[in-house]
Amino acid sequence: MYKANRHFQHSSCLSQHGFTLVEIMVAMAIGLFLIAGVYKMFIANRQSYTIQDNMSRLQDNGRFAVNQLSDIIRMAGFKADPADTTTFSTGFATPALTGNDGTGAGGSDKISVSFQAATDGTTVDCLGTAFPSTTPPAMVTNQFYIATDVNGVRNLYCSRLSPTVTSGQPLVEDVANMQISYGVDTNNDGAANFFVAAGNVADWAQVVGVRLSLLVTTPEDNITSAAQTYQYNGTTVTAGDNRLYQVFTITIALRNRLV
Repeated sequence: MYKANRHFQHSSCLSQHGFTLVEIMVAMAIGLFLIAGVYKMFIANRQSYTIQDNMSRLQDNGRFAVNQLSDIIRMAGFKADPADTTTFSTGFATPALTGNDGTGAGGSDKISVSFQAATDGTTVDCLGTAFPSTTPPAMVTNQFYIATDVNGVRNLYCSRLSPTVTSGQPLVEDVANMQISYGVDTNNDGAANFFVAAGNVADWAQVVGVRLSLLVTTPEDNITSAAQTYQYNGTTVTAGDNRLYQVFTITIALRNRLV
């Protein structure tokens, strides 16, 4: 009986053996291949999400900037008293709208918009400050421009020039450039005969429209594998980074000049 047990144990030990070195190496290679595939898929999905998230934020910023600027610019020349025939009527004396061309390569333009506060006390400036009804009505002037913040990000800024002066505040982030041309009505028919830069406007009282072009970029860099080439302000531009850029353009009629 003892010999039989020893024979059984000896046979069992002989029948058990581990993996060979070749089998282990093959298993490791297959495992590494699978891990590499999963990692590559993870990186691709992460990059796709990053691009989509940045594009979504870019488009949201672009639409918001266009809407904010349009709402204020359409207010240019608004008079609290429709019977008022003197306010905004003498060209440079009290211009409803003026602009400045940007300087240097790719310099951004500035635009200033003036209007009277409404008698119902609902008028707000570009920073959200409300103006109560006063006599005479308060003259509100907003200025929009592009500036770089302390983090090196170029944003659309807004400041108030009247009735009191306020320092500029960022309105929309990641707006890289703003170019503006002005529709001039030379025959007083309410339609622009041509669009020119601010420096070529002879009389701001003849401006009946504004053509606005914003260059908006993604918040994050390294979105593209190579620098993007895009068309802006009639020029082909190659970006100096790996962000995505998109142009938003709108033409705004100055409705208070057309009534």
